[in-house]
Amino acid sequence: MPTTTQWQNLTPEQQSFEARGMAVYAGMVDAMDFHIGRLIQHIDSIGELDNTVFIFLSDNGAEGSLATRELGSETADPLGLFQAWLASAGYNTNADTLGERDSYHDIGPAWASAAVGPLAWYKFFAGEGGLRVPLVISGARGGKNIVAQMGGVSPALGWATDIAPTVLSLAGLTVPEELTGNTLLPVLAGDAKQIRGVDEGFGYELGGNKAYFQGDYKLVFNRYGDAPQWQLFNIARDPAEKNDLSAAQPELFNAMLAAYNTWAEAEGVLPVSDDYQQGRTVMLKGILNRPGLLATVGLLILLPVLLLVMLLAWLFRRIRTG
Repeated sequence: MPTTTQWQNLTPEQQSFEARGMAVYAGMVDAMDFHIGRLIQHIDSIGELDNTVFIFLSDNGAEGSLATRELGSETADPLGLFQAWLASAGYNTNADTLGERDSYHDIGPAWASAAVGPLAWYKFFAGEGGLRVPLVISGARGGKNIVAQMGGVSPALGWATDIAPTVLSLAGLTVPEELTGNTLLPVLAGDAKQIRGVDEGFGYELGGNKAYFQGDYKLVFNRYGDAPQWQLFNIARDPAEKNDLSAAQPELFNAMLAAYNTWAEAEGVLPVSDDYQQGRTVMLKGILNRPGLLATVGLLILLPVLLLVMLLAWLFRRIRTG
């Protein structure tokens, strides 16, 4: 990715910090696996394992923010606001204590790119690296497995909106018509290979990054660089989104672009300006929506002014009494 800092360009200290950070990440994954295992063992011990369904998924691809440190010339916290809040809340980013109590770490764009590889981009972008995540479903209902092929992998494209209809179907309830998703049960049971028909599409937008999915194809627009543009990919054959088909298949490209515009208008998607900076907006809104953080930042900004006023007042009194 163009946002990725080259490993060989880092200092030995930076390399040590980055290596430690991913060791912590691996430890967190291992801990999560261990405690999910504890949960499953408990459900088994109370005799409910044959009537429990597990649904495990992530909400997005790897987090590529760079809020807590600076690598090369990149930084997502130019004013030091996040760092100031970390310090006020008692957190630290010391390399030798990462992963311990009161430490904070984000893996940054370079490790995020590696983590999602070979997919493109990561969280906040509309590339597959930001959107494609694992979805693991297992378990039984009434003593019968809901998955026909236990341990199997399906290439079917599911979407976040499919989770609620799936859960309702598992509970034996009618799925309301206003829900836009489809139940995954036919695919899990082996009665269908796909969740949607080849002409059934759906859209996505976040901060001006957008996409439209239909069958094996994906229309995608990522706001990066001087001249971002729509691209078309066959993500069944090309999940890494390397081969843009917009020029080779102009009819499909135009049809999907029209479908996206129709979807966006129906969903009330708002355009963003060319100079819109998603990271800055997230940080500022995050501060404004957290009164404690806002008060801390305000005090940090006002404190030097207050000290200066007090110093000037003291000097003025000294001059008058002198």
